[in-house]
Amino acid sequence: MAARLRITAAFFAFVAAGFWSASAWGELPPIVPYLGYTPTDDPFTLALAYTVRMNRIVAASAGISAAVLAGIADIMIGRRRDPK
Repeated sequence: MAARLRITAAFFAFVAAGFWSASAWGELPPIVPYLGYTPTDDPFTLALAYTVRMNRIVAASAGISAAVLAGIADIMIGRRRDPK
């Protein structure tokens, strides 16, 4: 069971790395100055919103990978080594 959790943790780590790379891939378009107003279809605003969405997925994947699955696997291995 612990081995499966570690494999799943590794999978989510790869997913996190992929999404993190996708969020940083390419260049941001130049900022277009407006007089106190930025339209919703501004290229910079759209790129920034896309990056935020990707980083949310990265954070969730990294959290699942490192904190939850790897932590549970370590607890299970620790209990197997030190039975009470």
